[in-house]
Amino acid sequence: MAAEVTMPKMGYDMTEGTVLKWLKAEGDAVAKGDILAEIETGKVTIEMEAFDEGVLRKIVVAEGATVPVGQLIAIIAGADEKIDGPSAAAAPTPASPPSAAAPAPLPARAEPEPGPSAAPPSPGPSTNGSAAPAPTDARLRASPLARRIAADRNVDLRAVAGSGPGGRITRDDVLSVAAPAVTAVAPGTAAARPAVPVSAPAGQREALSRIRTTIAQRLSQSWQAAPHIFVTMAIEMDAALALRVQVNEALAATGGGKVSVNDIVVKACGKALRAHPLLNVSWDDGARIRHDHIHIGVAVSLDDGLITVVAPDVDVRPLGEVGADIAGKAQRAREGKLTADDMATASTFTVTNLGMFGVESFTAIINPPEACILAVGAAVPSAVVVDGAVVVRSVMKVTLSADHRVVDGASAAAFLVTLKQLLEHPLGMLV
Repeated sequence: MAAEVTMPKMGYDMTEGTVLKWLKAEGDAVAKGDILAEIETGKVTIEMEAFDEGVLRKIVVAEGATVPVGQLIAIIAGADEKIDGPSAAAAPTPASPPSAAAPAPLPARAEPEPGPSAAPPSPGPSTNGSAAPAPTDARLRASPLARRIAADRNVDLRAVAGSGPGGRITRDDVLSVAAPAVTAVAPGTAAARPAVPVSAPAGQREALSRIRTTIAQRLSQSWQAAPHIFVTMAIEMDAALALRVQVNEALAATGGGKVSVNDIVVKACGKALRAHPLLNVSWDDGARIRHDHIHIGVAVSLDDGLITVVAPDVDVRPLGEVGADIAGKAQRAREGKLTADDMATASTFTVTNLGMFGVESFTAIINPPEACILAVGAAVPSAVVVDGAVVVRSVMKVTLSADHRVVDGASAAAFLVTLKQLLEHPLGMLV
């Protein structure tokens, strides 16, 4: 029986997708699990799997076309099965750029022939670089604006070579030889600058990628709609760094991977959110949604933007499993090989980390519709006072950005206090 292949919904906020590349051609055999095409969601490129087997009988949407979620894009059926379906859609054709052909030359301006009383035209600048003969007052030809500027700047028009038609002196001719005007201003008032044409800086205009466009739209919406509050706290990380060494040694002994400092922060956030459920919420058009599960998104940098991969149920999963999940999804995201399963879970809270770049502190824009995002800096050796003595500890600054429509400053601070306790005494988050 013929099976319809539709544009899949990969992510809760996906509304359309673009077929970047078909990896199967019409007439190719298809088995369940085969990769049919590469789909761009506006966030990332994902490989689309086949859920039916047979022959790819018809490609309905051509490469490069963007269609809504749920629209038919291909048909899989038996080799001899009769099918009815639309023909392949033509790939979108980009708008033609403006013609680069040079404009037609303007007609030459006709100069009036001198009559009995007309003065002959004043010669323009000499072609060999020497100055043109200075005209007499009777022969001066200058625009009214040029005459006014010359009067303001004390410029003798007889010493100015005109570049206009028939040797006419223009504004630019006067400005080229005049000193900048000095205008008297009141004390404490900035002097007005002379009006000088300013050219735009050189550069090449390029269209944004779909992922960059999506980031621009979503973060602009977040910044304009959500009143952000920012709460920062310094956390001593020596105990957490020591725990990481022990956990990685234990994982290595069993053939497992490694956990990063960020994995520990993510795990601690999961535990802290369980204690402070009012931060594990989303804004929903005048209402607040309290989430039952804690799914933490981790921002992953790509070549032209970033994507959030999601570690579900962070509060109840072992640290090593959380780390492996994040590492695997981050690697697939960078390679453009995320699957529909990878994108199936929506995050309820996001962590973004620039500590690996040496950034000590920063603020982040909330990832809508979530209410909070945690910006994590580097753990740097710092002088702190312990029991009246100055000691050196590894200190990491974190800043929580929260949507003030649903999260208050006191709630944000209480969450950070719990997060600080968990990271400074990390054995508590492993039980």
